[in-house]
This record gives sequence, C-alpha cells and structure tokens, in this order.
Amino acid sequence: MNILAAKTKEEVDEIRSLRRLVNMKELGKSFLFSSTNEVDTKATLLYAKREGKVVGSLRCNFDYYNDGVNEYWQIKKPDFKSKVAIVDRLVIHPTYRRTRIAFDLTTNIYRHALLEGCHIALIETEEHLVKMYEKVGFQVYREVAYEYGTRYQMFINPWDSAYLNQIQSPFFIEYQNYIDMVNSFPIQFQVA
Repeated sequence: MNILAAKTKEEVDEIRSLRRLVNMKELGKSFLFSSTNEVDTKATLLYAKREGKVVGSLRCNFDYYNDGVNEYWQIKKPDFKSKVAIVDRLVIHPTYRRTRIAFDLTTNIYRHALLEGCHIALIETEEHLVKMYEKVGFQVYREVAYEYGTRYQMFINPWDSAYLNQIQSPFFIEYQNYIDMVNSFPIQFQVA
C-alpha cells in the first residue's frame, strides 16, 4: 500500500470526508471540526488509498517551538531553536481497521519528522490507542481531562536511536535508513 501526501483539493476533501465518517458519524466527535480548515492548509496530510477511496489518514504540523506549543502541550522550552512535529487526526475506515494502515501512516510521518529535522514529535490520543503508539516509541507524559473525555499526551524523540532499538520500535529501521542516506550523500570537493 502506498502512503501519499495530499496535494490537491480533491484529496483533502476525500480525507475530510473520511474524518466526518469516523469522527462525527461513528464516534460523535463534532468538536474536532471547529478549526480544521485553517490547520489543514498548513499541515502535511498523509493518506492511504485502496480500491479508489481514501481508507486512512493522518495529519502533521511541523513548526518551531513557540508559545502555543508551550501553552497546549506544557513542555519545557528548549535552550535552542527546536522544531516540533504535532501529529493528530489519525483515522482509519472501519472496514480497514486491524490492518497495517495506521502503522504505515505513523511510520511515514516519523520519516517526515526526521527529514524536517524535528527534535520532538507530540501526539494526543485516547486511551485505546496508547499501546499502539507506545509500541512505535511514543511515551505518555501527561493525562489531560477535557469536557469530552480524558486524552493522553505523548512524545517521542525521533533521534533517540538507543531507546527505539531497546523497545524494538519499527521506527529504528527508519532511523537507520535515514542515517545511511545521510552518510551516502556524495560530497565532492574541487580544489582550486
């Protein structure tokens, strides 16, 4: 299965249609749609397509640490200019749950975080998804109670290869592939 980045209005509309199906019709989460359009235009939207329709999607915003990140995520401001990946809106069509789609989407967004030079990736999720994210390397650091339920804020340091290797995260292979790609970069110098 190919994971693609949405580039056209039609692709974004298909992703939003899947979100409505899963979040509003299935789970009754209309609160998720208050600021979707603005956030989507600045985000990387990945999606999986099967038999001509979008069956899974994930959104990620890449930005430098800022006051908004501090306020919402309550993470200490780093001593250096730090890039953050904020991952959300993972949705899988009911017919395709318990397949590799969620795994493939999260692995691809991890690869994007490496390429973007992110120092940390953050995600907020419900309890039933915590174990899945822990298997790939995210760690819970905070529990937040909202009027619509409890959510778990999780983080991953994409560069902590020792931890990823220790827990046998599939991200470790992506990390190794990234390092191999960087090390194979052909540098040629001409001496004048």
